[in-house]
Amino acid sequence: MSYTLHSRASRPTLAVAATMCVARQALRHYLRDNMPAFFAIIVVPKDTDDYFKSAVKTLIGSTHRVDEHGQEVATVLTTPMGPIDTNRTLERLANLRQVVIIAEDATELSHDLIRAADFMVEVQTPRAVHYLVAARNLSMHGMNQAIAETLAASSLRDVSSAVRQARPLLRAVAQLKKVKQEETAKPNKKQVKRSGPKLENLSGYGPAKDWGMQLAQDLNDWRAGNITWDDVDTGALLVGPPGVGKTSYAEALANQCELSLVSASAGRWQAKGHLGDMLKAMRAAFDEAEKKKPCLLFIDEFDSFGDRDAAGDQDHVDYRRQVINTLLECLDPTEGREGVVVLGATNNASGIDRALLRSGRLETVVEIPLPDAEARAAIIRHHTKKDVLAGDLADVVDFTEGWSGADLARLVREARRITRRQKVAMSEAVLLQALPPTVKLTDEARWRTAVHEAGHALISVALKVGDLRFVRVKREVGQGSVNAGHNQIRLPQKPSTTVAEFNDMIAFLLGGIAAENIMLSCYGSGAGGAHSSDLFLASDIATRIERHLGLGSSLSVELGNGDEGLERMRLADPALRKLVDQRLKAQLDRAINILEAHFGKLEDLASQLMVEEIVSGDQVRDLFHAHEMSMASIAS
Repeated sequence: MSYTLHSRASRPTLAVAATMCVARQALRHYLRDNMPAFFAIIVVPKDTDDYFKSAVKTLIGSTHRVDEHGQEVATVLTTPMGPIDTNRTLERLANLRQVVIIAEDATELSHDLIRAADFMVEVQTPRAVHYLVAARNLSMHGMNQAIAETLAASSLRDVSSAVRQARPLLRAVAQLKKVKQEETAKPNKKQVKRSGPKLENLSGYGPAKDWGMQLAQDLNDWRAGNITWDDVDTGALLVGPPGVGKTSYAEALANQCELSLVSASAGRWQAKGHLGDMLKAMRAAFDEAEKKKPCLLFIDEFDSFGDRDAAGDQDHVDYRRQVINTLLECLDPTEGREGVVVLGATNNASGIDRALLRSGRLETVVEIPLPDAEARAAIIRHHTKKDVLAGDLADVVDFTEGWSGADLARLVREARRITRRQKVAMSEAVLLQALPPTVKLTDEARWRTAVHEAGHALISVALKVGDLRFVRVKREVGQGSVNAGHNQIRLPQKPSTTVAEFNDMIAFLLGGIAAENIMLSCYGSGAGGAHSSDLFLASDIATRIERHLGLGSSLSVELGNGDEGLERMRLADPALRKLVDQRLKAQLDRAINILEAHFGKLEDLASQLMVEEIVSGDQVRDLFHAHEMSMASIAS
């Protein structure tokens, strides 16, 4: 003989009774008097597992719970109580007639357990109709459609807290509405006190620092109620070469904005396991940021998510699509993410799905350049901390041209080792000692470099491309370095640039190889091979003219994805490559014609660089105009 236990004390709450309606529908084929054996998995919404467990236990208990010997024949398990032991659960199936597992995330269950189940069903929280039925079953007075809809729009936890046996239903519903209005009207805007440097105290971040300081001001205005969250940049993509300090930037930004910081990366999420595990880890990171808000969620390796439209690797298209779709859902949820700023970081913006960079997601692209001379000096002083460094660090700064912030930090670490070994104080001399060995350039190499840089400088002056500050040719360089000389010009800030001005810039960039062609009959490999090279930069400008700005052969505009997207455009479009090549060749011919007309200036400036190493912009301008005046007097 089988029997069940029932008492008035076990009468379910309204939240559980409504949940029972949902669970009864899911298990309707198995809740019969003959107690059929079954093993079911019910996937429930987040934070509802306890309610569904109580509901299913009550439903199973309303038929049979123990056999004639008093042995348990049914059980309900939940995954949040701990990992489900697959082998143990399968063994218990031999003695249990009815087993139900309540899971908030099906990926927490093993494939063996899922295959063993008679069925798996996903359910939602109770709807208004379920609350109407539950109230009738509990003989609860005052329930109507409007109240049921209010309860259905609330969480089970809130319903359970508000609706109590001793409280009138109308008062409970009024309390629910009041709490919901207060939560909506007053989002968490608390300031988070963090240790560590603030963004305002760091150097070398260029436009990224300007954006970060503006974000801090906007967040202060948001906290004060002067602006709404819609007026705040809620997402940005940080782009820069390796070693420029993207992670340090995120920490300093969180300190500046007084935000909690949650750090994540594509690699860290993927390390959790298969696709389901990765998506679960992704959602968990966003959930953590939501709980800690106001918060900055920093996602490194953002390009690792890929592009759904990218060619190749067709074997992983579905995987990539599911990952990106889930990320899009997390970045732009229907309920919004007030109080959470998302900052992605990448070395390569060209491989990122365009949908991830649209408005409401990572809508702002912020670049971190390699630090200039002033920034390098500031970074070195920051890492030397309390040590007093006399002088302007000119020699160290000059040697470290093209170094990243990480490279400079490594230099200071090596200098500290020297101070410990030699028992001396930190100084500029110690920093110079810590620099890697140098290689002295041959006269032939220096002459080619001098000719190249002189060509850039004279084109800059002739076409009035920016303000030439100086031109330099080094006598020695660090091992492995190919940058033996450079021109420093300051470009004007202008609201608009004409196609003629863009062409002048291309001619300036090609002035180096033009000079080599004139004086040495051919040019060397230094003009290409890197993202910062003359030919690469000139190609990008020509591509922008043709595709970004509508200044070329077509008025149609394609924006692409970041700077490296320009290279992808050229690769995919033969007609564009031809247009870019034609423009480059035309401006190279133009630069050659200008320098041939001023051959004497070119030779004089290159010779002066061989002797003096550095020639100021004023000296170059005096040389250029003096030559023009002498030519005019001869002609007269």
